[in-house]
Amino acid sequence: AALEEIRQLKFQLSTQWNEIDRGYAETDDAIEYPDNWDDLETWVELYGQDRLVLHPKAAKAARESPFKDIPLAYKAFDYLARYYIPMRTRSANDHEAYERSKQALAELGLEESDVGTADDIKRYKHEYKRLYEGREVTLDRHLKRGVGFGGDFQFRLYFYYDEAAEKVLVGHLPTHLTNRLSHNG
Repeated sequence: AALEEIRQLKFQLSTQWNEIDRGYAETDDAIEYPDNWDDLETWVELYGQDRLVLHPKAAKAARESPFKDIPLAYKAFDYLARYYIPMRTRSANDHEAYERSKQALAELGLEESDVGTADDIKRYKHEYKRLYEGREVTLDRHLKRGVGFGGDFQFRLYFYYDEAAEKVLVGHLPTHLTNRLSHNG
């Protein structure tokens, strides 16, 4: 409880002096990136600024995975809240938000893209579906690092962007969901 209170106070202090529309410090100094999954849901709630929703299946998959670069997963969450959502909600003439998003991805060594056709293939379609706000949605985007299948450092984070609410639902991480090429189907 004390650790949680300290995190909340640190976060409140860091956001007190920042621009209101961002809600985050420009540097990563105020944001902690844990090396374990122990407080995953709390971290997402605290640093996600009501912009991130972590599906229970995603938390379970993270805890059961062999993935070793756990701080990268937290940095990916931070990217979604701090860069991806502002890039998606920017005005048509705001090219800076797009460039900041692109630069942040490069610094993390991540790519952001659609999931391809796996969600359209009947055999695997159910793996890309999540219940969100009382309806079924498709995890049609993902952040990724590495190629191939498996490995302790290959990373995937599958998500759905809710345009109306301007939120991201994280539906699975840090491993591949099943597709024709992932060899786990």
